[in-house]
Amino acid sequence: RVHGRDGIGNFGGDGEGVARLLAEDGWRVTVAGLGTIDAMPPDAALNRRRWQALGRVHDLKDGLPEGPDPDIVGDALFGTGLARGIEGTLATRLGEVETLAVGCGAHRVAVDLPSGIDTDTGRILGAMLPAHSTVTFHARKPAHVMRPDLCGTVTVVDIGL
Repeated sequence: RVHGRDGIGNFGGDGEGVARLLAEDGWRVTVAGLGTIDAMPPDAALNRRRWQALGRVHDLKDGLPEGPDPDIVGDALFGTGLARGIEGTLATRLGEVETLAVGCGAHRVAVDLPSGIDTDTGRILGAMLPAHSTVTFHARKPAHVMRPDLCGTVTVVDIGL
């Protein structure tokens, strides 16, 4: 079982796209996200609609979805470009996700960067979710080099840039 956390920008669409592909491959996937489809850029909204044809998007602000413990926790909540601290309810939820993942031994995989890390400085912006593995695009970011303790094993995927 995979728990996914998904944001509202184009990056958010990446998480729901991965969730859909995993579900189509037979994985049991649960997605908790932020925002409504009408607030998303076109590509992210398309991925949200494609995921919703397969499953529900739980509102992360309402809490973590119920269900069996996950084997993998996917983090596609915030990525490059995060410039503000993660505080309040979202900070609480990230803490709950980390507690769940650590408690059941789930492997944490981040898309591009673990949520809560500044791309350029590696500084933690409020709450954050450390990853065992990070899949990033085109090239490593400064945070991957400065904070391997939080990014885990980094895999760079060529997206043709």
